[in-house]
Amino acid sequence: MTDNNTGLINNTAEIVESYNEYGLKDINSTEGNKVKGEDDMGAADLILSIKTGQIMATVFITITIIALIGIGIFIIIRKQILNKKVI
Repeated sequence: MTDNNTGLINNTAEIVESYNEYGLKDINSTEGNKVKGEDDMGAADLILSIKTGQIMATVFITITIIALIGIGIFIIIRKQILNKKVI
């Protein structure tokens, strides 16, 4: 991790206790011993980063909405002018 709380984090988990109806134990790993490589250990790398693109998406959506409203107003005005009868 860096000073701004971004970077690669390794998240690990291990089975520390298990139960089955027959009382059988796992023959190729020991629960809770934190030995890497056993099949009761799991790991995942996580990347914490900043969110990018939000400002561009917001601007694009805003411009699109304004353009659609403008086109709608233009069509309404055009229809009113074309439907107006000259005396």
